Amino acid sequence: MLCPSISIVIPYYNAQRWLPATLHSVVEQRLERMEIILIDDGSSDDGATQAAKAYPEIRMIRTANQGPSRARNVGTALARGRYVQYLDADDLLEPGKLAAQLAALEESGADVAYGAWQRLRTQPDGSFAAKECVDRRLGESPELDLFTDFWCPPAVYLFRRDLVDRVGGWNECLPIIQAARFALDCALHR
Repeated sequence: MLCPSISIVIPYYNAQRWLPATLHSVVEQRLERMEIILIDDGSSDDGATQAAKAYPEIRMIRTANQGPSRARNVGTALARGRYVQYLDADDLLEPGKLAAQLAALEESGADVAYGAWQRLRTQPDGSFAAKECVDRRLGESPELDLFTDFWCPPAVYLFRRDLVDRVGGWNECLPIIQAARFALDCALHR
C-alpha cells in the first residue's frame, strides 16, 4: 500500500457546527493519496463521531482535553504522509489548494508552502460568509516577519513532514498564538 502524500491533521473540540463544511472542503481536494486524521480533544459533543460515520476514510482518535497543540502533535505522530496540512475544525480549504501547494513544494524543494487566505464570518445559520482576502509576503528576514506581524491560520500552510520532525512539533505550553509560534519555529529550522 502506498503511503499518503499529505496527512491532514484536524484538532477537534466542540466544533460540531463547523466540522461538516471543513471536512467537505478536505474531501473536495480530490487528492488520491491523502489521509485525514481527526483528533477529538475531549469534546462534549458528538461531532467527531458523526464525522467518522459520514466519512469512513477518516481516522478518528479521542484524547483527553489538552488543547489544540497537543491534538496536532498526536495527529502528527500518527501521520504517514510526506507533507502535513494542519486544519482547524472551523476552517476551510480552497478547492485545489493542496494540489497547488504540493506541486510548489515538490518543484522547489522548499519545506513550507503558504498562500493568500480569506477571513470568514460565521452566519447565524452556521454557514460562512467571505470577508477580506489577506495576501501577505515575507520580506528579506522571514524570521523577523513571522515574529512581528505575519500571522496566518494553520490552514494556509503545507509543511514538509521532515521539517515538522526537526522542529519537534507544536509547543503545547502556549494558550494562544500557537500557529504563529509554530511558523516561527519552522523558519528558524530551515
